[in-house]
Amino acid sequence: MKTPHQVIKQIEDANELQFNQADLDWIVIAMEEYASLKCDHPGGLVMTSETGQTIHKCLDCGNERPVHDFTDKPFFFGPLSLWSLIEQWAEEKGILSKATPIKQAMKTQEEVNELCHAILDENRDEIKDAIGDIMVTLIIQCKMQSMDLHDCLKSAYNVIKSRTGKMVDGVFVKD
Repeated sequence: MKTPHQVIKQIEDANELQFNQADLDWIVIAMEEYASLKCDHPGGLVMTSETGQTIHKCLDCGNERPVHDFTDKPFFFGPLSLWSLIEQWAEEKGILSKATPIKQAMKTQEEVNELCHAILDENRDEIKDAIGDIMVTLIIQCKMQSMDLHDCLKSAYNVIKSRTGKMVDGVFVKD
């Protein structure tokens, strides 16, 4: 039986791609967990239990075992994840090899300005496009900085989760 890393390598080679580290970590966790949770019967369903927990239920014996629900998983996941595709695009366009982090930050600011204009114009299509463009620039910035966007987001949440403050003129102002 192949290990998760062998399966991943085979998928990468067959599809001429390379997973980012966040995807690799979660794929291995999912594969190992699934393998350890299956009973000896083939098949089964992954479903939500009455308590809201994600479970694997065997169709033969009815055994139910908890399954990691990946609620803390980055939203860019899968063999052709958006994250990986964006990084590949940035590499192909020469952004990663020729741009600088400060120039990339300026590109992010440009996209934020476009978001502000779209909001003022109440143009939902342009708002959606601008938010996507901002995410692309942040993914590229993370790649340039050898950082993981999910880790950055988690770090920010850990700072703000217990922050106190108040709303002033439509803006949250921290204490």
